[in-house]
Amino acid sequence: MGNVDLKFAPSAAPVPKPEPIQPVSPAPAQSQQPTSYKTSIRTMSEDIANLKTGQKPAGSEIEKVITSPAPAPRQFIQESAPKPAIPTAPRLVAPSMPVPSIGFPSPKPIPAPIPRITIPPIKAAEESRPQMPNITPPFAPPVVKQQQVKEQAPFISVPKGPTGVSKWRLFALLGIGLILVAAIVWLLNRGTGEIATTPTPSTTRTPTPTPAITLQTMFGELSSASINLSATTNLPEEFKNQVNQISIIPDEIKRLTITSVSKGGGELNLTDLMDRLQITYPIELKQTLGNEYIILVYGQREMFNSSGAVSQATTGQPRLIFVTQVIDTAKATEITRIWETTMTDQLVSLFGYTKSKVASQTFLDNSYAGSPIRYKNYSFPDRTTDYSIVSAINNRAYFVLANSREGIYKVIDILR
Repeated sequence: MGNVDLKFAPSAAPVPKPEPIQPVSPAPAQSQQPTSYKTSIRTMSEDIANLKTGQKPAGSEIEKVITSPAPAPRQFIQESAPKPAIPTAPRLVAPSMPVPSIGFPSPKPIPAPIPRITIPPIKAAEESRPQMPNITPPFAPPVVKQQQVKEQAPFISVPKGPTGVSKWRLFALLGIGLILVAAIVWLLNRGTGEIATTPTPSTTRTPTPTPAITLQTMFGELSSASINLSATTNLPEEFKNQVNQISIIPDEIKRLTITSVSKGGGELNLTDLMDRLQITYPIELKQTLGNEYIILVYGQREMFNSSGAVSQATTGQPRLIFVTQVIDTAKATEITRIWETTMTDQLVSLFGYTKSKVASQTFLDNSYAGSPIRYKNYSFPDRTTDYSIVSAINNRAYFVLANSREGIYKVIDILR
């Protein structure tokens, strides 16, 4: 640090001695004159009494004398002379140096306490008031008291517990029951250390199989007819004679069972019967046909005379209808088209028509209920060769061969 110059302050001058203080005598007090006040006091009861007697309301006068107290005497004190200054030691004056300013946060002001306000009780104020007399003027109308209608709160019905049993008691009983059940389960399973759970058996519903729709279900219960072929040499004539002997009414369908002695009395289907009657047909036809078949006899109702006039038969004329399942529809259609060239000559022994009465040299096209039909008439539709491959309701195809237009329509209606 550098050298510091010190300066001495001059000493103070001598102080004179103070003078003694002289007491001052008080001034004499001035006398005060008394003051007189007059007060008139009236009460409501006196005013009402004066009004009833017809007099003017008047109060009672009270005179009160008030004497003001004399003011206290003033005392005058003479100021003393200033005290002499006491000499002090010389002060050392140091040169001025910059003092660093240290900022401290200013304290937050303390909020003033909220003054407590005391409200006087209302009851005491009411008791201090003078009570008014109950005066009923003669002209006052009668007061009609209005009945106040109180709005009733909506009634809410709270369900109560069992009679004599509180809610807490029910909760206590329920908790004890749960604890007992848990204790029993723990005792039963403490040997294994785990709670055994019984799996819920799952029930698997077995679907009911839908019965397959077959030719037997589609045609239902039918009356039956039968033909038994013997070992005679002229089987076509024997077959024709037995068919014509079948008793049937118009528009009736019967199931025909054909058996043969040569087959050991077994039932014959379409290809078996053609083999037995020695009818030539494409060998591929047998490969396209299935095992399901039915042979029917239909009672012809629509009849035609020689001039082509239609008449209704009174007695049924039997017509044959063969229905056989088709495995390959496209192949069966192709084969039957090839067979058409010899079909007329070959089926004479099966259907018994006269070849010379054929109405067309080739098969013609027809359709019924969405099924295509190929046919030849001899000479009219009551004696024909009609065939069709029909798509039935059971999603199967059937080869239908008939010797009557009315007969093949009847079968198509049942299959579709």
